[in-house]
This record gives sequence, structure tokens and C-alpha cells, in this order.
Amino acid sequence: MIYLLFILLIVMLILSYVFSGRDFFAPATVQILTFAGSVFMCIYFMWSLDCLYDFHWETIGMVAAAMVISLVIGIIIHQLFSKKEISEHTPESVSISPISKVMNLAVMGFTFLTVAWLLLEIRRIGGVSGDFFTTMNRFHAINSYSTREEGRLPWALNQMISVVRVLVLLYGFHLIRFYDVLSFVQKGINIFIIGFCLFALLLTGGRAGAVNQLIGCFMIFHLLRIQKDGKYKPYRLKILLRITLILVLVMVAFFLTKNLVGRASRNETMNPVDYISYYTGSQYICLDQYLQKPPSRSIIFGKETFYMLNSFLIKYKLVEYPPYIVHLEFRPVGAGYRNNVYTFLRSYHFDFGMTGTFIFHSGSIIFLSVFYEYAKKKHGNLGILIFGQMYYVIVMSFFAERFYLSVFSVNHIKMMVMLVALYELLIRKRIRFVHRRSAVGLQETPGHGKVIAPLTNSVRKC
Repeated sequence: MIYLLFILLIVMLILSYVFSGRDFFAPATVQILTFAGSVFMCIYFMWSLDCLYDFHWETIGMVAAAMVISLVIGIIIHQLFSKKEISEHTPESVSISPISKVMNLAVMGFTFLTVAWLLLEIRRIGGVSGDFFTTMNRFHAINSYSTREEGRLPWALNQMISVVRVLVLLYGFHLIRFYDVLSFVQKGINIFIIGFCLFALLLTGGRAGAVNQLIGCFMIFHLLRIQKDGKYKPYRLKILLRITLILVLVMVAFFLTKNLVGRASRNETMNPVDYISYYTGSQYICLDQYLQKPPSRSIIFGKETFYMLNSFLIKYKLVEYPPYIVHLEFRPVGAGYRNNVYTFLRSYHFDFGMTGTFIFHSGSIIFLSVFYEYAKKKHGNLGILIFGQMYYVIVMSFFAERFYLSVFSVNHIKMMVMLVALYELLIRKRIRFVHRRSAVGLQETPGHGKVIAPLTNSVRKC
């Protein structure tokens, strides 16, 4: 059965790619691509560990139907926007300049302070006995599932970590946008800041935050390429191979950092490929077992789908629900291993049933597809940054639900405010602590239409 699903996904991937402008980054196309890849990893996982599993029709049909919805919606929205030309440059897209040395130093200082405080909290929560990795294991176990304040990171530190997440995207945008004009040293400083911010995110006890921001940087690169060329051009095979190599390196880093994030005690005997296949493929076995033996429904509306929103309402006593943590039940996936990853379909089905699953999925893919086409056709840096911030929800949908959990939350609004404020402060420089005598602006080259010229010493006022 799983082989049939894989063949169907490959056919849908080809159709989505062809009829969505040959764009691998379109939300519907990339969702089908990631599901096809994870189904392949599920097949590899079963064969490698000799734990073949007999899937039910309901599971195969549910996944296939969800991807058909993505395919149809993605094609329709692309066709609706296909005749709309890419807009001209606006002051917001060209009146920008590289981040100053002073601001780079301030950002590095802020990140060092965040890491130092985070290490102190790791020691407080995880204890002082044993080595660092043992402490990280205890810290991850306590911090991830505790509903009490003493077992979790302080509010102020969490806000600083949110700023660090934004800085990864902002410096990724900065490095890509100004790559041709930055000196070798400036590029090195950018890469160091991005790397150190990712290290800080790993210290929070999970790899999802770092992976999500890297996914956002991929989307920013893609949209800036369109902005620079004034049109979308399909990627050549050479570039696609480079992107694939980067993804492989990210997966290798995912495996190598398991000790750092407090996952050393899990699956110690697995080789790197089996470990990756376990994380990216075994969720279909969990989903199949869930559909056959689902847990009892909760009285909390949208308990899993709207967890972040419910947490906010509970905190300020706007609803009469007890504090809770979403902790999905573990299911056996074969060869003595267990997992609690179910794809995004689990949360929708648990909260709203099969009909609600397709309704909520349709809403998310419509929103993301429309936003994507808008970001492609409008020359606006903020649109690129904001869409980059939320793009991971579609890439990671094969893993878990993130759209309604993250995008429709107060935390996401806060992240957007931070993103806009730091963009205006560091790059567009409309928020100023001191008077600047000059700024480096971007301007169009006469006679070349939409092609963005290198930086000059002219001042562009807004």
C-alpha cells in the first residue's frame, strides 16, 4: 500500500511542477515533494530495519486526498496570478543599505548574552551532576513537558530567543541581498552571526527552531532571485544539485547535533541514514496506528491545532481550561522503536474529524499559496521576510502541524513585530538611535529596467 502512495505522490509532484510554472518552491509543489520524500524514507526505514508494516486503505486515502487538495488549489491559484506582472521597484525595496559595524557588534553582544543566560538556565533546570550532554538530556525532558514556571525558561529569556530567531532570517536576507557588495570580512561576520544564532537555538533543546529558520533563508534566497531578475526562471539542474547537497548537509548536522540538544539517549544504535529515516519516515506508521486506535477526544476546542492560542487564553484566564502541554502518545514503529510524529493530518483529525481535516488543510494551502504569489509578484522586502518566516509550516507539514499552531498565534504576531522593527533599524534604517550623515542606497541602473544596481554612495530618502 505504501508503494502505491509513493507512486501517486510522484505523479502529483510532476503535475504540480508542470502546471505551477515549473516552480519547485510553490507551496503545493514543495508539500507534495516533502511527502513523497518522507514516504520514500518510510519505505527505506521498513526495509532497512526489517520491520515491514501493512498499511490500511484509510491511511493511504487520507494522505493522497490531502495532497490532491494541495495539487488542485496550487494549480488554480497559480493560474489566477499567472497573468499578473511583477510590479516595479518601490522605495521600500531599494532604499536599504548594509548593516553597520556598530550594529553588528551590538547584535553579537546580544547573542552572546542570550547564550550565556541560556546556559545558566540549562544548568538550573537540568542540574549540575554529570557532563554537559547529560545535563542537556535532563533539561530537554523537564523544559519540554513542564507546565510549571520553575521547570521552564524565564519569559524575558524566551523573548530574547525569539529575537535570535528573527536575526537568523534578517542576516540571511542581508547576506543574500548584499552579497555582491559585501567585503570578505563582512561576509564572514554575517556567517558567524547566523551560525552563532543557530547554536543558540539548538541550546533550547530542539532542532526544529534552527531548521525552520534555515528553511526561511532558502525561501528568501528564492524570492530575492525573482526580485533581482524581474521574473521567475526555473532553476537549472546545477543549482538544484547544489540545493540538494545543502539539504544533505543539514540532515547530517541534524544527526550530529543529537547530543547537543539532549537526544543522546534515543536510538543510540542507529546509523545516520537509519536515524534520519526514523525521524522523517516512520510517522506514517504512527498515523496508520492512530487512525485504527485513536485516543478519546478532548473537551478542549482545538487542543492540538490551536495549542498556542489556547495557551495564551488560558494564561490570561480568558477560557476555563486547565494548563496543558501537547504530548502526543508514542506508537511502536517496528524493530523495537517508538515514535510520536504523525504529520499535520493527526492534529486536524484529532480535533475536527475527517471532514474538518480537509477543510482546515484547504484553508492553510489557500492562504500560503496566495501569499507566495503575492510575494513573488510584488517588490517588497517585508513581504519576502514575512513569508520566509512562515514558509517552514508547509515544508514541515510532513512532520507535524505548524500552520494554525504557529501562524495563528499571538507569538507569531510578536515575531512579525520584531522582524519589522529590526528590519527598519538594521537595514532600512528608518529607526535611528543617532543621526546618520549618510546611508548607502540601492538604485536602478539606467536603461536596465528592473535590474538592481550595486551599492553607491548616494542617499535615498523615504
